Amino acid sequence: MRTLITPLATVFVLSALAPSVAGAASAPSVASLPEARLPEMLHPKDSPLTVAADESITGLRVTTAKERQFGSVMGMEGRCVTIGAVAPGAVPSGNVSAMIRASSSALPLRMERFVGSNSGKPELEIIDAWVDMTTSGLRAERTTRVSLVPLGKGPAGYVVYGFRSDNKLHVVFPTPQRFVFVDAFGKVGFAGCGHARLVLDPAANAGSIVRVAGTLESKPATKTPSVNSRQMAQPPTFRGIEASVSVSRTKRDKEPLLSVTVGWSEDDVPAPVMAAAIEEEFSQHLDDMPMPVPIDRD
Repeated sequence: MRTLITPLATVFVLSALAPSVAGAASAPSVASLPEARLPEMLHPKDSPLTVAADESITGLRVTTAKERQFGSVMGMEGRCVTIGAVAPGAVPSGNVSAMIRASSSALPLRMERFVGSNSGKPELEIIDAWVDMTTSGLRAERTTRVSLVPLGKGPAGYVVYGFRSDNKLHVVFPTPQRFVFVDAFGKVGFAGCGHARLVLDPAANAGSIVRVAGTLESKPATKTPSVNSRQMAQPPTFRGIEASVSVSRTKRDKEPLLSVTVGWSEDDVPAPVMAAAIEEEFSQHLDDMPMPVPIDRD
């Protein structure tokens, strides 16, 4: 998978040179973040021989090709999906859909969803399950809930969340629209479901940073007031937004320094124009998306 240098890197450089557009948010200390235990995905050696066709999980849909050589699972309403294992370079939280070669037995599946932002108790809901591509059955095995705390806030109510696990800092970026992310290793990818969870290592000698860029609705669509009105309905407008989270540490620091930046990256753009620009800019990199890794059942 190639690292995207232009135009994404240019966008981030421009935002760094324009503090009036993207501002730094006050961030909590790394030590103050809640600690959570993220279980490993289910192991193929523990898989059941089959999952009945009438077993299902809310918000997930299984489809198979006519030849049944490949199958896919799609997450709905912001659900992110991973099948088998997290592929190298893929976002740990998964994506809106996952495809894998059909198997003679059930395969491990993880569904991850960002919930509770409106209730004041944001959390990640993680369901580990089995999927049977032969029957299209889904069986939930366990559910894990991880509490999140705000790391930084930006315009339009956009909030970046996080938590700690196994000496790593997990950053959760809500992605209501299609977002581009750059992970701590410089890999570029797309987040098409409800969030992207990226991981930082506070112990990294040279520091560690993750970034996302996308669009948010800045003005909702307006309807024509009445039949006799000359005022026309207006489409919604969208505005580019960027967010970055980094950890760094010098010999004088007692603990890693957490820095969060969230801000607009450009002016309002009508929805059709913004959508066309994003597709034209990044569609050429779709072929670089990581594929699922082969499953070792030994």
